[in-house]
Amino acid sequence: MDYEEKVEFLKSYQYLKNKIQSLIREREFYQNQRIKYAGSIIQQPSSQINKKGGISFVVATLDEIEYNLSNEIKRVTKELNNVFNTIEGVENTNYRSILMYRYVNDYTFEEIADRLPYNSKQYVCELHEKIINSMTMTNHDM
Repeated sequence: MDYEEKVEFLKSYQYLKNKIQSLIREREFYQNQRIKYAGSIIQQPSSQINKKGGISFVVATLDEIEYNLSNEIKRVTKELNNVFNTIEGVENTNYRSILMYRYVNDYTFEEIADRLPYNSKQYVCELHEKIINSMTMTNHDM
């Protein structure tokens, strides 16, 4: 992997984190819909309960959507953990801190320089490039 590919892989952390939050909100919406419709089954005439298009069908469909969203959340969480573990795998604690601040906490190079004992944003940028170039990553990591 070249420098740009490594950076894009690490940048995906924020995207994946946001995607998980969005999927969780979506799953909660469908859970609430399922609960709402499941309560209506009791009030539905027995001739309508298992009919396609009936409330039971709607509840089953909502269950399936919820199940698929849960699987997608697991898949994306695995990707997120892969990025995090790649950063955690950097042995030098100062280098790892820079990557954590940059990609997990979404700090700018200037904010990183302010939080760590470095002279300037420029130095942090140069160090960041050195760190990325020294990382050995394969497409398997992605």
